Amino acid sequence: MLFWRDKLFGSAFSGHPSTFTTSRRGRVSWLNSFIPRYRLFRNLYEDLTAYEGKNRKKWNAFLKLVDIAMETVMLRQLLQNGSPMVLTYGFAGFLAANALSCAINVLTDRFSALTEVFIDSIFDLSAVVLFPIGVLLYCYYDFDFDREVYLTYLEKLPSGSFEHLARSFASPSKIALFRVNFDSLRITSVLDFMLRISMNLTFCYRFERVLEALVINRQLLELPEELRRCGNLRVIYLMYTSTQRIPSWIKELHHLETLQIEGKYGNSNLLDLPEDLFGNFPRLTTIHLGVHENVDHIQPLTGVPNLQSLSLAWLTKLRELPSFQHVPKLGRLILSLMPNMEQLPDMSPLQNLIEFVLLRPNHICCNGFMGLCNLSHISCQSYPLAKVPAGNLPDE
Repeated sequence: MLFWRDKLFGSAFSGHPSTFTTSRRGRVSWLNSFIPRYRLFRNLYEDLTAYEGKNRKKWNAFLKLVDIAMETVMLRQLLQNGSPMVLTYGFAGFLAANALSCAINVLTDRFSALTEVFIDSIFDLSAVVLFPIGVLLYCYYDFDFDREVYLTYLEKLPSGSFEHLARSFASPSKIALFRVNFDSLRITSVLDFMLRISMNLTFCYRFERVLEALVINRQLLELPEELRRCGNLRVIYLMYTSTQRIPSWIKELHHLETLQIEGKYGNSNLLDLPEDLFGNFPRLTTIHLGVHENVDHIQPLTGVPNLQSLSLAWLTKLRELPSFQHVPKLGRLILSLMPNMEQLPDMSPLQNLIEFVLLRPNHICCNGFMGLCNLSHISCQSYPLAKVPAGNLPDE
C-alpha cells in the first residue's frame, strides 16, 4: 500500500515538475512581500492608536471628525422632524462644545493622551446615552394631560362613550410633539441604523481604551497622601515605581484585597516595612513583594486571616519568614531568589496549600531540609545575575 501511494504521487507530479516548483516559489515570494507590509501596517497602526504613538493626535482628530459628522447628521434630522427648540438648541450647543474640544486637543498639548480619550468618551456617552434620556425626560415633563378630569368621565359616563378616549382630552399639538420626540429615538431607516450603530461603536472603542489604560508613575518614592481618604481601596499595584517607604496610614485601608509592590532593578526600592503592617487587613488575599534588596524582615501575618497567595522574590537580605499560624487559607507560596533565607517556619498550619515554589539560590541544600548537605544541588550554585556566590557548609 505504501508503494502504491509513492507511485501515485510520483506519477502525479512527475509530469509537472516545473509547475510545482513555480507555485512553491510563488508562495514563498508572496510571503516575503506580505510580511514586510504587515509589519509596516502594524507599526503605522501603533503609531496612530497607542497612547505614546507619534501620530496619535492625527488619529484622535480623525475619530473626532467622524463623531462631529455623525452628530451633524443627527442635528439635521432633529431640524427636519421639527423637534422642540429646547432639544434642538441644546444639541447644537453640545455639537459646538464637542468641536471646540477637538480644536483644543489638536492645537494644544494641555492634556495627556488618556485625558483626551476620556474627554472624547464623555462626549460620546452624552450623544449615545444621555441625549435620548433627556428626550424622554422632556416628553414626560412637557406633555400635559388632565388625568383627574379623564377619570371623572370614566366614572360618570357609560361604556362606549366618545369621552372615554384619552386622546380627546389631550392637546393635539402636544400629542404631535410627543410623537415627534419619540419617533426621533426610533430606527426608521437605513441611515438611522448606520448612524446609531456607528456612534455606539465609537463610544465602545473609546471606553475600552479608557478601561485598558495603565498609568504608571516611574518615580513614586512615597504614596500620595490623597490615597489615605480612599477607605474602600481594594487593590494597590506599584510596579517599577522606586517606592522607598510605605506610610503607616496604609493600615487604615481595611478593605484592601491585593497588595503588590514590585521594585526596579538597580534602585534602592523599599528600605523597610512599617511595624505591624499586616495587623488589620481582614480582606487581604494577595501579597506580592519583589526586588527589594534592603528589606530584611517581613512583619507578622497576624491580621490577614484570608490570605491566599504570598509571593516573595529577590529579597536578598531576608533571613526568615513570619509564622504561618494565622494564615490557614494560604494556598499559594512562592519564594524566589532569597539566598540568605536560612529556614522556613512550621508549615503544618498550611492545610490548604496547593502550590509551593522555592527557586534558587537558597540554603535549602545544606540546612537539613533535603537531608545530607549537597553543595552540587542547583539551590547551592552561584547566581551571577544577583551577585550571589555559591553556597557553603553551615557553621556548626
